[in-house]
Amino acid sequence: MKARLLFFVFISLVILIVACERKSPGNKTATANSKQGSTSGVQLQNSFYKRFEGTIGNQKIVMNMMRVDTTLLGNYHYADSLQPAPFSFKSNINKDGKFFIEAGKGFDNYYDPHVTGFFNGSFISENEIKGIWNTPGSDVKKNFDLVEKYPEGSSEFAIISYHKKIPQGMAGKKGFAEITIAHPTMINSKNNSIQKEINKYLSRSLLQNNSSSPDAKPFNDYDEMLTDFFDRYNKDNEDSKKMKMERDIYYNNLYEINILNNSDNILSTRETVSTYEGGAHPNTNFNFNNFDLRNGREIKLSDVFKGNYESVLTKIAEKKFRKLYKIPADENLEKAGFYFPNGVFKLNDNYSFSEYAITFQFNPYEVAAYAMGAPEITIPYSEIKEIIKPGGLLGKFIN
Repeated sequence: MKARLLFFVFISLVILIVACERKSPGNKTATANSKQGSTSGVQLQNSFYKRFEGTIGNQKIVMNMMRVDTTLLGNYHYADSLQPAPFSFKSNINKDGKFFIEAGKGFDNYYDPHVTGFFNGSFISENEIKGIWNTPGSDVKKNFDLVEKYPEGSSEFAIISYHKKIPQGMAGKKGFAEITIAHPTMINSKNNSIQKEINKYLSRSLLQNNSSSPDAKPFNDYDEMLTDFFDRYNKDNEDSKKMKMERDIYYNNLYEINILNNSDNILSTRETVSTYEGGAHPNTNFNFNNFDLRNGREIKLSDVFKGNYESVLTKIAEKKFRKLYKIPADENLEKAGFYFPNGVFKLNDNYSFSEYAITFQFNPYEVAAYAMGAPEITIPYSEIKEIIKPGGLLGKFIN
């Protein structure tokens, strides 16, 4: 329990640190096409999304890479295993196009990271990356060579990002307020109506999830969102002066949508909202969304599963959940300290699709105390073949 609490607080703080370290030219930026030169002559956008295909040694891989200033987000998977390995918070890129990626396969029962590989490389052109890949604790090194590709069933995206930071403005105080917003926007689609439908969601989603109180209405645009954020920060400063309780005041909020899967007509995204406006730790939530790239519609479980899929998924997920937290099969979950009504396990509707599995994400405080973290349950398609619709979007993964 203690190890899990320390790690989850650490991850939440890391999200803040990453947001603090992001740089942008000026107080506020909205970048989709601005480019940055490098010593090698490669012109790279300050923010971008790229889908790569290529090899590590002689093994084929697919990589989703999203850049927001100096931070790299994304994942990769081998063509023969299809189990995605997400980038860790340490992954970064410099102005010269040189990058470092640390990737792994999630965390163990106590949230210790399973790091499986490192990429040290650079952009040799705007559409190709090369370098050396190696595993932790091993002298074995392999060359990797990846080229940007968007085969049928995938889509191109640009990144829209906003960033602004102001100092506290009080003599002798070191506080600041900083906000970062980033999301992908579909481009170059052959079907304008599909592009419009998906971008409508991507451009509005973060505005739906950042209100400062449950009763507040969504913002109309990001300018209104930024104004509200700094108005609240300035009011906090003014109130501290009136009460003669001047102190270092820190506000640091991150709103971000990251592409997890972009292939086989499936677009899966993860929305991260991490807010710190004083208190013991940031509040962080993850929200998955999935779209059918053939029509722009949201993918529902009933679109890809058949029969009594809800009970099948619930039964398998509960076994994995109990294994994660080392809870005996006959122990009541409510008595074990979890927030399931009557102690009965229940899945939520927060899920994503990869080429390997469906993953359900519980957020902090949703089913357990903050100390228990944000449980993630991954169910490989190989374990649920009987409920997958053969003619649906997941059908090809069981053939």
